[in-house]
Order: sequence, then C-alpha cells, then structure tokens
Amino acid sequence: MVVTSDTTGSFLSRITTLAVGNIAALVIAVLAIPILSRLYSAEEFGVFAMVMAVLAILTPISTLRLDAAVILAGSEESAATLYFTGLVCVVGVAAIAGLMFLAWPTMWLPPELRAWIESPIVLSVVVAVLLFQGYSLMSSHWLLRSGRVRQISTARAGEALVEKAVAIGAGFQVWGVWGLLIGRAAGSVALALQNLRAMRGRRPIPQPRVYWRNHLSPYKGHVMFAPATVAIGEISQWVPVLLAGTTFTSTIAGYFFLSRQLVAMPLNSIGLAIQRILLKEAASDPNGPLVQNHCTRIFVIAVPAVCFISSSLFLIGEPSLDRLLGAGWSGFGRYAAILSIGYCAGFLHLCVSGLFDALQAHPQRILLDVLLLILRVGVFLGAFWLAWSPESAFWAFSLVTFIVYFAGVLQVLYLVGLSRSRIVSLVWRFAALPAVLCGVVVLVASARVLSILEAAVGLIVIVAITGISIGCGLRRQSPAEAGM
Repeated sequence: MVVTSDTTGSFLSRITTLAVGNIAALVIAVLAIPILSRLYSAEEFGVFAMVMAVLAILTPISTLRLDAAVILAGSEESAATLYFTGLVCVVGVAAIAGLMFLAWPTMWLPPELRAWIESPIVLSVVVAVLLFQGYSLMSSHWLLRSGRVRQISTARAGEALVEKAVAIGAGFQVWGVWGLLIGRAAGSVALALQNLRAMRGRRPIPQPRVYWRNHLSPYKGHVMFAPATVAIGEISQWVPVLLAGTTFTSTIAGYFFLSRQLVAMPLNSIGLAIQRILLKEAASDPNGPLVQNHCTRIFVIAVPAVCFISSSLFLIGEPSLDRLLGAGWSGFGRYAAILSIGYCAGFLHLCVSGLFDALQAHPQRILLDVLLLILRVGVFLGAFWLAWSPESAFWAFSLVTFIVYFAGVLQVLYLVGLSRSRIVSLVWRFAALPAVLCGVVVLVASARVLSILEAAVGLIVIVAITGISIGCGLRRQSPAEAGM
C-alpha cells in the first residue's frame, strides 16, 4: 500500500479524529489531577516523574524509530517487515535496560530514585511497562497506516481512564509512589490490548526471513540515523526532570513533571496527532505543494494559539493552578506559567518534526537536538554551580527551549521548499504581533500581581488578537501561495 496525498479537508478531519481521543484522555488526566495531588505528595510525584523520565527516554529508542518507517514504507510487505523488526528491537532494548538497572543502578540515577528502583519488583514493573509501551507505539503506527484513526483515538482515551482510575484507587490505599507506577502499568497494558483488538483482520503478515534484507535495505539510512535522533530528542526532553530532582529536590522534579502533565501533554497530544497525519501526507511527496500548504496553515494557526495559551497562564494560571492542586503545591502555577513558553515552542516543533524523517534530514535534526540537550544540561549545571533559585533555572530552561525549537520550525519550513522570503513573511505577518503581546503580558504579570479586572481585560484582548490573527492567516493562505 503506497500512501498518497489527500485534500486539506480530509487532512484536517483526520487530525480532528485522532485528536479527539487525545483530548478525551487529557480531560480525564486534568480532572484526575486535583484528586491525585491530594492523594500523593509533591515528593512522591517527583520520584515517579524520574521513573517516567527514564521510561520516556527508552520507549521511542526501543523501536529504533521503525514505527515512523512503518508509515513511510512503500509496500505492505516492507511495512510488515519493519513492524516485526521493531517488535524484536523492543524486546531487546527492554532486556538490555533491565540488565543495566540491575547491574549499574548507582552509576547514572539520582540518589532518591536509586534507592527505590533497586527493588527487583519495581525493576520488573518498569521493564514490563517498557515492553507494553514499545508494542503500543509500533501497533499505533500500523493502525494509522491502515487508516484506523478512530480506533487509535479510542484506545488513547481508554488508556488514560484505566491509568487514572487505578492510580486514584491505589492512592486511597496509601500506596505512595507504587500507586502511581501501578497506574502507569495498567494504562500501558490497556492501550496494548486495545491496539491488539483494533488490529483484528488487519494484522501484518510475517515475511520469510530471506526477504527481510530486501525489505529493510531501503530504510538503512533511517535505521542508522533515526534512533540516534529520537534518543537525543527524548534525552533532551526528560533529562531535565532527572536534573531538577538532583540539582534541587524531588519536589521540584514533581513540579516539573506535573507542569508537563497540565501544559505540555495537552499540546503534545494534539501536536503528535498533527505530526502523524502530516507524516502520512508527506510519504509520497514531502516537498510537494500540498505539504507546503499544510505546514503554512499549521504555522498561521498554531503560533497565535500557543501565544494565547502562554499569556493566559501568566494572567490567571498562577492562582488558579495553586487552588486546583490544593495545599502542598504552593507556587506551582508560577512554575507552570514559566515553563509554558518552552512547551508552546515544543508543540510547534512537534507538529512538523516528523518531516525530518520523510525528508531523510536526520543530520539536521540530530544537530538541533544535540544543541538543545547541551543548552538544557548547561542550564541545570549552571543552576547548581551558581546556586540559582528553581525559578531562575526554569526561566533559563524555558527561554533556551523556545529559541531552539522555533529555529527548528523555521528549518522545517525551509526544508519542505518554502523560500526564505516566504518564511520571513510568515513570521512577520502572523507571529510578530502575538509574540509581542505575549511578551508584554509576561513582563507585566511578572512585575506585579494583577487584579481580577486587569486579568479579565487582558484575557479579552488576547482572545481578540488571537482570533483576528488566525482568521486573517486562514483567509490569506492558499495552496498556491504556500508554495511561494
């Protein structure tokens, strides 16, 4: 099956279908957070966050990024070969990770996490979660290739419901960090089982061993570069959580993790849906006018939208989030608002970063991720040596993330064929005003506490400017113009 391009309407409808399940999952997660924050302390969330950071780094690496290659494959036989090769890699990486945890846990883990994860039972659960998450990643991309977008969406919502229900039940039993980890394990099992059921009647057929080399050889470059790319990318995403727990306290790591849950994960879920559909569109002609048009539309819609989100968090987020989470989480809203600047830029980059794979532009992506990793690690090392406060470290982290990710978005626009003048025009016409407005709001909100009236007026102005910017952007864009 060769993936072909589709119309803009179909593109948006499939994004909407895939995003519905993600949004439902996020609604479940957000509704559960006020309960979980009262059942578990910030310290317990911090230790769990560091475990999740390790899992988040290992899960995409475990597939050697063959999940993306499944979508890009030119035939059913090649896709099936890549799928089964990816499953073998998942088992191998899980086994290696288990041995590393067992043999050298004291060499590379923070002290608070080290003492807890050395338990054989905890180790077994972590490896099992890694296996189920790796399988779910491969099967989700096979389902997407098969056009079963609705099933992926439903499975994602089911995963969130099971995970939060188990975590809440365990919290009432006062299981501590164990409750959060068992909830994550239950969610990963639920997602894997739902994907297995959705693949009924459309499962890949194993290919004879003699044909494997022929099917894998066209993706040799992908297998060589993509795993390194995703490894560096995930490390740059999650190592800061480990460093926050090491440089400061597990409470700060808990703040970092929960701010990702409330701010970054909703954005990333939508961004991942856009990325997957865009990657499918780009499989046949990644430099074509249709892909250029999709990228342009994403830019003119997403930039004002994320500026609105970040500005709103600075206006009303700090007191609202502190009250939402309850006692023991004082100051969390401030940290979440600061980190939202970087998270919003990360969402923009996530939407289009799949095109690096479609364009075989792995070296460019690796350079971008290496730069981000160096700067992020440098921020926390600087915080440690210069004795920065957590807030100062979060500001530096967020600004570094914003600059690098926005540069990555512009790089993707150039790689798909947009001219430099066209990219400058897009930035000037559709990003400059929302960005300036967001900067003004951040400066004012950082200087003093706003009254309810001031926050309400600011919110109305932001909504108006965001709506006007998006409306003008959609009216002025056309497939022909996007290819300029």
